[in-house]
Amino acid sequence: MHNRGLERAAELAVEIGEAQRREIAEMDWLIDDIAQNGVCRHPREADARPVPVFDEPADRQCPGDLDDMPRPRKARQ
Repeated sequence: MHNRGLERAAELAVEIGEAQRREIAEMDWLIDDIAQNGVCRHPREADARPVPVFDEPADRQCPGDLDDMPRPRKARQ
């Protein structure tokens, strides 16, 4: 895989990690909201308690110089 392929893979990994953290934060908020306010019985009730927008940064970023990254080993055949 050439550098651009590795860059794209690293960027995708960062995006996936951020999305997972956002989803976990939303789930935690929903669990707390239900514990404090009970289950919504009607869509209007849920609309009055919108889930906040969470901005979860990645734990790590893509390396700047991919030439220094270790290369994956090819599988034996």
